[in-house]
Amino acid sequence: MRSLFWKMFFGAWITAMVMVVAAIYITHFGEFGDPRQEERWEGPALFREVMRNMRIARRHGPEQFQHWLERAPKKVQRRVYAVDHLGNDLLGRQVPTDMKPLINSLDYRNREAHMLVDNKPTVGFFLPLRTGDPLRIALVAGDSKEGLLLRFLWRNFWPMLLLSMIASGVACYWLASYLSRPLEQLRTATRRVAAGELDYRVAPSLRTRNDELTDLALDFDSMTAQLQESMSEQRRLIKDVSHELRSPWLGSR
Repeated sequence: MRSLFWKMFFGAWITAMVMVVAAIYITHFGEFGDPRQEERWEGPALFREVMRNMRIARRHGPEQFQHWLERAPKKVQRRVYAVDHLGNDLLGRQVPTDMKPLINSLDYRNREAHMLVDNKPTVGFFLPLRTGDPLRIALVAGDSKEGLLLRFLWRNFWPMLLLSMIASGVACYWLASYLSRPLEQLRTATRRVAAGELDYRVAPSLRTRNDELTDLALDFDSMTAQLQESMSEQRRLIKDVSHELRSPWLGSR
């Protein structure tokens, strides 16, 4: 079993390594290599947009930031909260409970803070204004680990599935060919021996292999050789008996 085991073991490992390397390449290209995918800039672009509107609000007041947030897409509104000095969101929304410790930690001494809110990385900014009381901005900077995993699987499901099918198909085809070729030769040898060709040997055709199937072929040839020898002895015995039976009859004549 040792030879086939190691060949199958190394074959499985090589297949796995090919799948891993190809998956890394596919996902890397999908996430970073294609400039047409604007979603890859979603996080940095939103961060820059928030910072730009914070600078505008610093000079012109919180109405500017509120106006931008009201016109922003829903997915942006779900990630950005702007809270006044009374703790009220500029859009009148309920501030998430997990976000309140981050909001409350922001002041003149602590103008930026980081915290996990609902298992998502969130950054908070303290924004002093020239025209009034300060704002506290909270930006959900990314997804949770579970969300990142789901997004990764969703975006790369079909390429990874196709890659897995190709890699496993190639490996299974190689393994099937590797095992079926000597079995087919053994099958042919069995038929020829059954047809009476007792001098046929299958081991020479498998001399390049060194595994259990070669041992099986050698045992088959040994069995065939013993069978051929037994048949030869049987023929000689029948011939001798036949000769002995004919000799007295010839002598009597």
